[in-house]
Amino acid sequence: MTRAVRLVSATDVARLAGVGPAAVSNWRKRHLTFPDPRRTGGQEMFAFSEIAEWLGARRIPKNGLRPDEHPGTTYGDRFLRNSGMPIEAAHAVEPPPAQREPDVVSAMWSAMDKVRGFLDIDSAFDLFEALLILKLRHRRLWRGVTQEPRSDVLRDALDRALQDQARISLPQQVVDQVRDAGRERVLSLLVHVVDAFAIPTDKGDVARFLLELQGRMASATGRRGDTYTPLSVTRVMVGVTAPTSSDRVYDPFCRSGELLLGAALHVWGSSAESGRVSLTGHAASERHAQRTSMSAALAGIDIDVIRSMVLEAGVGIENEFDVVLANPPFGLTNWTSQAPTLDKRWRYGEPPPHNANFAWLQHAAAALRPGGRAAVLMANAATTTENRSEAAIRARMVEAGVVECVIALPPGLFTSTGIPVTLWILRVPRQQTVPEVLFVDATHLGSIRDRSRRELGDEDVEQIVGAYHGWRDSGGTAGYEPPRGLARSARVEEIRERRFVLNPRSYVETATVVPGVASGMRTVADVRSELTELGNRARELDRVLDDRLSRVDEEDVFRRGLPSGWQKVLLGDVCDILAGPGYVARLMGRESPWRLVVPRTIRYNALAGDTEFVGEGESARLSRYRLDEGDVVCVRTGEPGRVGLVAPAEEGWFLGPGCIRLRPRHPVDSSYLTYYLGTPEARDWIDRNSSGSAVRSISSRTLADLPVALPAMPVQQAVGGLLGAVDANAMLHDRLGSLVVEVRELLLASLVSGLRRSESD
Repeated sequence: MTRAVRLVSATDVARLAGVGPAAVSNWRKRHLTFPDPRRTGGQEMFAFSEIAEWLGARRIPKNGLRPDEHPGTTYGDRFLRNSGMPIEAAHAVEPPPAQREPDVVSAMWSAMDKVRGFLDIDSAFDLFEALLILKLRHRRLWRGVTQEPRSDVLRDALDRALQDQARISLPQQVVDQVRDAGRERVLSLLVHVVDAFAIPTDKGDVARFLLELQGRMASATGRRGDTYTPLSVTRVMVGVTAPTSSDRVYDPFCRSGELLLGAALHVWGSSAESGRVSLTGHAASERHAQRTSMSAALAGIDIDVIRSMVLEAGVGIENEFDVVLANPPFGLTNWTSQAPTLDKRWRYGEPPPHNANFAWLQHAAAALRPGGRAAVLMANAATTTENRSEAAIRARMVEAGVVECVIALPPGLFTSTGIPVTLWILRVPRQQTVPEVLFVDATHLGSIRDRSRRELGDEDVEQIVGAYHGWRDSGGTAGYEPPRGLARSARVEEIRERRFVLNPRSYVETATVVPGVASGMRTVADVRSELTELGNRARELDRVLDDRLSRVDEEDVFRRGLPSGWQKVLLGDVCDILAGPGYVARLMGRESPWRLVVPRTIRYNALAGDTEFVGEGESARLSRYRLDEGDVVCVRTGEPGRVGLVAPAEEGWFLGPGCIRLRPRHPVDSSYLTYYLGTPEARDWIDRNSSGSAVRSISSRTLADLPVALPAMPVQQAVGGLLGAVDANAMLHDRLGSLVVEVRELLLASLVSGLRRSESD
């Protein structure tokens, strides 16, 4: 039975929120995100839950608080209290409609935006995954949670689930965080969200669904997250090792269980058999053990998770597995307390204590049964290191025939590291050493997805896997001819001559492409035309800037009124503040009419950098994040406080992740505020109030308490106009410099290659 939607009028909204009717009218005019009205009996009405949610994002100014309201109270809290409804039940009023969106993963991740600010993204994801486990694997317990979405009920349900699956470690501490923080309404919302979605039930579909969710979390956490293995890289690794249902598969450093899930998916997809797959993983921390166990529980598969740092306790893995898949931590220091000479795994040499790279490679090789194969991700530096012990180990592994193939992967595949990465394919040495190694240079493959992150598409994965299996099926000799510029088989003699350097780019010839019109590059004439146009603009901007500077000297605008005309306010009292969404589905390598503002878009106190693009469906979901002319966009994560003013041409763009929107109200001029936030005083305040060590971040709630010094409006406008002209001038001259460099590169490519152009320069 569908529950009736509770409706309220604008008069009711004003009364329950404790404001005048004019305030509600102004809110509607000012904010495009104000809930849409519904016509009932000729009167405009609003959905109660939508109004409550919208008001919940509007903090009551300190001078508007009532005696029983503490700082930080929102109009939504007052609205709910005056309506007689408990605050924690706000989101339980109207369960969301059944989800019909085809991309369930995107829709579910979007729903998690609603808990940002209450839980960190890792804890929110753990809680989300725990709810999914109950829904898919413990339906009776799930019904109880949906009927009473409270933390004590959820805790009891998880305890019972643990009794059924003793090896599964569910995040009880996350539930405790929700309870201790008094955020029952967050839990209520998530329960209803999870209950509303049609989650796949087939084991393979669930595994794919989970891998995509994990990938979304890695994208959202960026460099703050663990080195999660991207799905496209996982597909390459299981593609080259090709596990079967009879194989024992092992991950010596499982993170979220993504490699073992990928192996299970490969088995189910390559045969009619979908039964038990033997999967074993070593987890270096309780966090990794928990994540892997939860992945197994959600996918409905068995993973034998062993909690230990395997390099310290590797006894018992020798010659045990048919397939090894590993994404170990690169450059791990102080990795063992034992004497290396006592470990049988180091048959090719003792790894140095300052770097565990060759310990991981030898550990993977030692774990293989005869005929087995291992795929190990490794920092590119391992292919060229000249450290004496590491170079010696690498040489011995090549001479012994352990290294079968080395694949150079494209840059930018991982959200948590930007260093070049290679994939080593290892095997058990045969009686007679195979004299060749296959090198694959895949650095040119893939396409940009988001935040400059690259992703391997289906054709890219097929090219890499096909090159390896084509070479292997041919007997692993130089007689195999892969596509030019992709792969090459090299004899050990040649590798020896190169001092056992294993970087594929040293062996694979890259096809040279001469730039020109045919390749889609601009010509010198194109760039010269733009240079002429920008030169004319530069001269006009110089005149404008000179005029403004002369008026500053004549009118003395900065000193007029300083003694008595200034006031100090809090940013939250003069601006509506909105944090950007946690995740947005960007278009991959394509443009659209709908632009997304991300931190790198903000340059020169304007939106002058690269934007990203979203599709029509995503733009509809982002309607509340639509930007207006005069909005100020502030970087929230990474370099908090860097700001950009939204110009008329940028109206209708969307606020993206990692950003905060400031919408100034009277008596604040948008241009003045933009530059005030760049003053040493404001930057110092933001730095002191930001959190995090490696990656700094500031919340919208914290930013609302930033003190702002305001002069009279004419002074604000003079400041904003002058500094805006300076920035516009600097931006244009920066573009002129880039064009000159582009001319140089075009001329260099043409002259060195001997290409003759028929352009009249």
